[in-house]
Amino acid sequence: MAELWDVYDKDRKPVGRKMERGKPIMEGDYHLVVQIWIHNKEGRWLISKRSPDKESYPNKWECTGGAVVAGEDTFIGSLREVKEELGIDLDPNKGRLFRSYQWSNSFQDVYVYEHDCDIEDVVYQEGETCDAKWATEQDIFDMMETGEFMPMRHVHYLRELLDEYRGEAVFGVGSDLKAWMELVRSVKEEFPGLETQDAVKEHAAVVQRFMDKRQAICVRDKGKIAGVLLFSRSRNMICCLAVDKVYRRCGIASRLLERALNELDKTRDITVSTFREDDEKGVAPRALYEKFGFVPDELTVEFGYPNQVFVKKA
Repeated sequence: MAELWDVYDKDRKPVGRKMERGKPIMEGDYHLVVQIWIHNKEGRWLISKRSPDKESYPNKWECTGGAVVAGEDTFIGSLREVKEELGIDLDPNKGRLFRSYQWSNSFQDVYVYEHDCDIEDVVYQEGETCDAKWATEQDIFDMMETGEFMPMRHVHYLRELLDEYRGEAVFGVGSDLKAWMELVRSVKEEFPGLETQDAVKEHAAVVQRFMDKRQAICVRDKGKIAGVLLFSRSRNMICCLAVDKVYRRCGIASRLLERALNELDKTRDITVSTFREDDEKGVAPRALYEKFGFVPDELTVEFGYPNQVFVKKA
């Protein structure tokens, strides 16, 4: 029986038609595709080798993936693809959507699942997969270098994905907003101006605008946001920095600040406003800024709360 795909328009809305796999795709039609990265407790990634019978990229290593069939959403499709190609039953509760993007005539959703298994447990799908292994980040890049892995253009998000799982500070995107605001709500008592629900809602809109300008940085930990930072290139300043209470004293604030400083103009003074010296809430942030070369400057009041500006001189 022919494999059918649901057809979507350019805005990813279903149009009520189906297309058959292998047939020419009409201009303006799109379908759904999934890519699945499986991560284990040792920090390795489960990659598989394409069958030598594949028309495109035979014998190349890749993450699991494929087209979503009619009637599925991408989440269900991700579970099915892994079951079909590797014989693995993933736990739906241990997966998350990492990224969505448009590629040619498809909408691609990238999922990450936590799963541990022995390679001996993998069952290959005839005509699709012929080998599998747990690979480190370096293994994957080495295989790309030698041409053994799928070209980077097919997984252009890979560096950001791997950065996240190393705990690197990366630019936040729209799909991070929910987890970002969960962190904000958990620490809002430490930040004047976020006392009301309306204020928090307004802050969420601000975060989205900063994300759109690539001025929002976060550290993620397997789907959770551990720390966040907003900065302004036009004002050359750090606007907001917060770390989840569970992740404090882990170097996350330093990673965030270091990344932000690399985005700002070092030929101009860089500023940040934080708590005053006699405020117990100011002990940790003041020490952080001083470590990075900021010095105390003028006293200010923000949202009715006494603050102090710190400056990193050009």
